[in-house]
Formats: sequence, C-alpha cells, structure tokens
Amino acid sequence: MDAALNRAIEHLKTGRIAAALACVGPLAAHEERRPQRSNLAGLIYLAASDAGSALAWFDRAIAIDPGHAQAWSNRGAALQELGRPEALACFDEALRLGLEEPTLFYNRGNLLRAAGRLDEAIASYDAALRLNPAYPQALRAGALVLRDLGHRDGALEFLDEAIRLDPFFRDAHIDRGDLLQSLGRLEEAIAAYDSALKREPDHARALNNRGAALLTLARYEERARRSRPPFAPIPARRRPGTIAEI
Repeated sequence: MDAALNRAIEHLKTGRIAAALACVGPLAAHEERRPQRSNLAGLIYLAASDAGSALAWFDRAIAIDPGHAQAWSNRGAALQELGRPEALACFDEALRLGLEEPTLFYNRGNLLRAAGRLDEAIASYDAALRLNPAYPQALRAGALVLRDLGHRDGALEFLDEAIRLDPFFRDAHIDRGDLLQSLGRLEEAIAAYDSALKREPDHARALNNRGAALLTLARYEERARRSRPPFAPIPARRRPGTIAEI
C-alpha cells in the first residue's frame, strides 16, 4: 500500500490526476489498520477534487483512531468542499484534540465568515496569520471581513500585503480595485484591475468593474479595450497588525 500511495503522490506532483487516482482506487478493498495511510489516501483524493471519496477515507482513519486530529481537520475540509454544515464541528474537534495549523484556522474562519460570525472569523484568521504571517489567502480573507465591517483602509492594508507576498494573486488585485473604487481612487482601481487582467484577460468581474470605473471617469473609448500593462506596484508600507487591531 505504501508503494501505491507514493506513486499516487508523485503523479499528483506532475499533474497526472487520473494516474494518481488509479493508484489509490484499488486500495479501498484493503483492510487498513493504520490511520495515517487512510488519511493520506484521503488527501490524495482531496487534491484530485474528489471530496466525496476523500471523506470516506478520512472517516476510515477516524474509525481506526478517533483521536487523529489531522484526519478530523481534513474531514472538515472535505465536508467544506461538499457544502455540508458539519464541517465546522470537525474543525472544532481537531482544535480540541490540540491541532494548530494555519490551514485549519483559515478554513474554519471561512465557515464562520459565511455564517456571519465575523468576530469569531477574525479570531480564526488572526490565529492562522500568527502561525504563518506570509499567508496571502488568510490576509485576503481578513481584508474581506474588515471591508464587511466598514474598515476599508484597514482592508486595503491587508490586500496590499497579500499582493506583496503573491503578486499574481488575481482575486486580491480585483478586491483591491473594488476597494479603491469605493474610496473614489479610480485611477488606482483601474490599475488594480489591469493587474488582474494581466493574469486572466477574460475575467468577467475584473472587466466589468474596470469598465464601471472608466465610465465614471468618462473614458468611454477605453471601456471596451483590455489593457495589459505590467502589474501595478504596491507602495511599500508597514506590515499590518492583527485584524482585531484594526
């Protein structure tokens, strides 16, 4: 079984998803007694975007060892992919069992934000960022909470840091453009949308919102033109503190 799992991992690393699944598939009939192997098989399915099969493997790992914190966290991630509400309870169980990792807190924060529990979401994102300050996705998520709470300048700081860490972070560029547009900084907003379109020229939201900014500026001839300049530079500034401090 170890050889099959190792082959599956190597296939995933090179993008050969079908080959990876072919390695793992026959293992379902195997009477596995080590939770680590079942957990690893589940991760392979999760990486291949088959959350349903991943969930079955995580369930097997937990049946063998109910105290396997990582399997509980991964089970929550699979349930989250499937849109099932019990995902949050899995993340909480992983925390109760002592697991502390950035991805766990980030995924949990996303669920709390979706449920409108913004103060708890902030605490979860801040926990993720304490463990990994260079976590662009958590910085963007924190920015969206700050935006929802009306702290647009603070949200902009977090987006700037996310883009500094990952200049190709398309969604952060678009969110930054939206924030700048809401602040009336239209030229900067257009530059932010252009940075997103440099990565994905046909992105509908970036094109639409860029067009709205151009319309506000009465630059009618440019609305239909897709400009693709280099990424707009983000001014150097101090790194933001915790979300809760904003």
